[in-house]
Amino acid sequence: MTSSENEVLEIKDFYKSILDNIISGVWVTNADDMIYYTNKGMENIAGIPAKQIVGSYVLKDFPESTLKYFRPHYLKVKDTLKSVFYNAIPVTTPSGKDSYQSGWLIPKIKEDKYDGIICTVDDVTERKKAEEKLMESEAQLREINMELDQRVEERTRELKESEIEIRKIKESYERLTDNADVAIFRVKIKGRDIIYSIPGNPAAERLFGYSKAEWLSDSTLGFKIIHPDFVEKQKQIMDDINKNKKPIKNAVLGWIAKDGHEVIMEYTIIPILDDNGDIVYFESIGVDITERKKAELKLKQSEENYRTFVQNIQGIAYQGYQDFSAALFDGAVSDITGYTPEDFLTGKIKWDNIIHPEDAPRKKLKHFIQVLLKLIVENIELLGKMGKSGGF
Repeated sequence: MTSSENEVLEIKDFYKSILDNIISGVWVTNADDMIYYTNKGMENIAGIPAKQIVGSYVLKDFPESTLKYFRPHYLKVKDTLKSVFYNAIPVTTPSGKDSYQSGWLIPKIKEDKYDGIICTVDDVTERKKAEEKLMESEAQLREINMELDQRVEERTRELKESEIEIRKIKESYERLTDNADVAIFRVKIKGRDIIYSIPGNPAAERLFGYSKAEWLSDSTLGFKIIHPDFVEKQKQIMDDINKNKKPIKNAVLGWIAKDGHEVIMEYTIIPILDDNGDIVYFESIGVDITERKKAELKLKQSEENYRTFVQNIQGIAYQGYQDFSAALFDGAVSDITGYTPEDFLTGKIKWDNIIHPEDAPRKKLKHFIQVLLKLIVENIELLGKMGKSGGF
């Protein structure tokens, strides 16, 4: 064997050693699309020995579930004699494993004619799964303002001195906040002291009646217009932000607007931290719940009025079922029946247990209902004379 032949063998062994020790898989076909070489990396990806791969015809022996995605790339290389990259296509390996694979298809050309293909293979299944999970996670995000702020912060760090890109982000942010139906503030605090409060959108100025200039000119305005009932709550929130440095949700605070009317807001408060973990400022996103709170108060008062009415009627307030079990029993129950409301509610006593035999429910039910309705009407009229309102 000549020195040249030895050198060729050494080079061949060198490259074979490289191919057998790389993680990526490699297989090579001839002009008839039959695989005649594969490396050890391909054995690991395919899950079978190389000798079971060699001799396979790509376009005939590969499963149709794989060829459905792989065939167009392979044929394109044959037709164009140019390299093609295939990205994360579904592949069922010879061992039966479902995977995603990426790689290059590189044509072998001999005398300007197709002479086979060199295919590199990388198993990207884990990457693909990670990408799918990431997409699912992103789809679940609902807090647009928080997401927007994070994007602004991330984008700002990436762009740094790029004024053009920063301006685009700022304009996008302003479009969203200007049309938002909530009040957005950016607030910087030091301990319990407010350094500044900046309205972030028109709604923030409209809800309280103070302009952006008025907020900027008076750093204590946020203390001055807090409703007296919420002063301690405001201090507690500031203490929580300084201590925990985490978002606060569903925080309710009351304010006195410039024209004197009361405004109740429900906030999401997001602290923005620097690289050292210190609070730079926080953003509050508030929804006006004044009308909702008024409605809740009216409902509570209505319930209290109803409860007072039921507890003070001279007759009995009753709601029950066809079997004479009770769902509601209140009023002068003990005085009239000699039993407590609990006796009826627990089922210990039923209406038909205490009605005189001659007035058995099956015979006198209509008369009983008429009498009961009469008692109810008389008590409603009595309340009307007393200047109260109520009803069933």
